Amino acid sequence: MFDLSKAQGSDVQYLLHVANGGDGNQKTIEQYETNQTKHLYKIKKGNCILGAIGIEDLGKGEARILHIAVEHQWRRRGIGSKLIKGVASLHGIVRFEAEISWDSAYFFRACGFKVWSLGSVDEENERETLKTIWEEIPGQKNEVL
Repeated sequence: MFDLSKAQGSDVQYLLHVANGGDGNQKTIEQYETNQTKHLYKIKKGNCILGAIGIEDLGKGEARILHIAVEHQWRRRGIGSKLIKGVASLHGIVRFEAEISWDSAYFFRACGFKVWSLGSVDEENERETLKTIWEEIPGQKNEVL
């Protein structure tokens, strides 16, 4: 049984560390703790935190995925999809967007997102920036969400 809940306290720093590959900086932590539109959730099995998703609620059923990560040993088991599905249900989200890298494009496509290049390169990481969007189709059940 999996449990999806809002991250609080020390969980926030740990989850951002997981999501950012080590960068749980204080400014980002404060944004999740003080900004009413930004939410960070964790998914657990028992006492073990398996992953995290951070979103910015854009209103009208739309949200931007800011962070999503699953602990390495739990990947390819549907945990990321459960994070997306759970947050969509909690917030009534019918449309997600995110800016991603090629490293995560396969995951987003597997979850039913459309992915395309923005034609720009993140100079700091020297990576191409991609855009991804998922929209619920009225009257049709999406396989992931």
